[in-house]
Amino acid sequence: MKAIIYARSATTKGGEEYNSVEHQLARLMSHCQSLKFQIAGVYFDIGSGANFNRPGWESLLKDLQNSTVSADIILCTSTDRLSRVKTETKVILEKLQHYGITLKCLEKPFNIWVELKKKKNQ
Repeated sequence: MKAIIYARSATTKGGEEYNSVEHQLARLMSHCQSLKFQIAGVYFDIGSGANFNRPGWESLLKDLQNSTVSADIILCTSTDRLSRVKTETKVILEKLQHYGITLKCLEKPFNIWVELKKKKNQ
């Protein structure tokens, strides 16, 4: 299986070491090695989870569009590394479906479709 690794941290200084890009990438690479996944690409961003102007993510999408990289999954530590906005996460998942790629998170997995339905019914 081929995996693209993606990490995001809100800041380059301070904060929790656990959420640093370096720590996330180390965990993701270790996970790929333990499952014998081939790492097809590594992308990361430094920036808020509420702002989706992210050069690393845009580069990942551009590489998929241009067939520069291909994979079966995109692996991240948790969905909040992609976005803290559930509707934005839905858009992300739809884009990935277009390329035949699924998202796998090491922690905090959830079904975005169920979460959006809950939000709508509140």
